[in-house]
Amino acid sequence: IIIDTNKITLCRESDEYSHVMFFEATKKHTTEYFLKQSNYSLEFTILTTKLIIKQNKIDITYKIIESENIYNYVLEMSDNL
Repeated sequence: IIIDTNKITLCRESDEYSHVMFFEATKKHTTEYFLKQSNYSLEFTILTTKLIIKQNKIDITYKIIESENIYNYVLEMSDNL
């Protein structure tokens, strides 16, 4: 996760896939979901409808334009280990 002032970059990768998503309030970004084994990629557009970045919490609501599905992603961090 890369946190800028008003933008979040979320990178996820495993042996099976790689995916980078960009979240910026009220902006659209194209993203690619890549399946490694089949060498297949799926491209879609994300519209970030809410982005709240606090000291210990990130709250993102976004819509996938092609399907009109809405998702909420919340990440809470703790000082405790």
